[in-house]
Amino acid sequence: MKCPDCGSNMEKRYGKFGKFWACVSYPECDCCISTKPNRTPANKELRQLRKQAHEAFDVIWRSGMMGRSEAYVWLGNKMGLPRHETHIGLFDKRKCAYSIEICHKYMANDFRTW
Repeated sequence: MKCPDCGSNMEKRYGKFGKFWACVSYPECDCCISTKPNRTPANKELRQLRKQAHEAFDVIWRSGMMGRSEAYVWLGNKMGLPRHETHIGLFDKRKCAYSIEICHKYMANDFRTW
């Protein structure tokens, strides 16, 4: 696997949270990826955006307004994405920002009409 940021190889490493793939150019390049499915490599900035996207998204399904799977279908529909592409671990910066905006609007408005 090649690092999308610098083009170097990625290698499997072990950390306090388990296995992950990291760029061999670390610390100059901090791109890494979990070994979980439905993830793409991310640098620190993208990882932070994904965390913010999850925080905004998780409020919706954890509140009981809809189930988690249903919330992902809803988010995908709002973003114009097929279900298999609607996973925050796959999002780039633009999709993260858009998902945060959608989730915040949903929570700020009368969500029943959304």
